[in-house]
Amino acid sequence: MNDEKMKILEMIAAGKISPGEGADLLKALEQDPDSPGPARWLYIRVTEFDSGKVHKIKVPVGWAGKLVKFGTRFVPKADFDLEEIYEAIRSGAPGQVLEVDADDGTRVEIWLEV
Repeated sequence: MNDEKMKILEMIAAGKISPGEGADLLKALEQDPDSPGPARWLYIRVTEFDSGKVHKIKVPVGWAGKLVKFGTRFVPKADFDLEEIYEAIRSGAPGQVLEVDADDGTRVEIWLEV
């Protein structure tokens, strides 16, 4: 156990901070300072290969999960698991969620950014 964690535990034991405050401090120590944090935006880009048109949408992550859940009603059978996309959005980890070339000549890309 490193020194910072031990000091926090000693402060809890001595009554200098509450167990809740100690838990918050321990959690803060575990976070990677170089980590960008949870994603705030979901991006969707649909590229039409025939025409070259690109359609883009930017949605707050807080709405994105709800939109995916809503969209599952309208997608009868997909080559990808919408539940996996929903879980990736809920995790909040920045990065690519989906890239698929559809049979109709389009590419769909979904990713999360801070």
